[in-house]
Amino acid sequence: MTYIFVDFEGYKYWIEVNDEGTALRQVTIDENNITSISCLEPCLADQYVDTENDCEIISKDEFEKVWENAVLPYRKIWNTEKLKYKKGQNISGIIKYFYPQGAVLDLNNGYGCMNIENCREKPLYPGYSVSGIISGYDEKNMWILIENCELEQS
Repeated sequence: MTYIFVDFEGYKYWIEVNDEGTALRQVTIDENNITSISCLEPCLADQYVDTENDCEIISKDEFEKVWENAVLPYRKIWNTEKLKYKKGQNISGIIKYFYPQGAVLDLNNGYGCMNIENCREKPLYPGYSVSGIISGYDEKNMWILIENCELEQS
């Protein structure tokens, strides 16, 4: 992983980038000092991330400090909400957007990330209802992890 910081036209970006140049997590602070976090909204860089030009390489620790400060206001809600979801439980949600990790779902009071590798028989789009089985928790992104997805009939 590579961690970068970019300061561009009043926006500050901290991005975690894998070896293929794909952003996996991102914190953005805009010119009005409003923070956006990729785990809670669709603000993740969606194209190849150049980690060689116009950015500063930062340490993992520096990135994690910024990340944790940004998600801190949401941790209590996450810790309460995830208690409602047990591994092996069936769950349904609405596709919000797609990330490299999978389809990010709205689960009413939280978010899930669904592995869509085994769900390729039908096209998936934001707004579609899907269901699956809880396989675990992504603590960093505060997501319920979901496998064995199925498109729900409307």
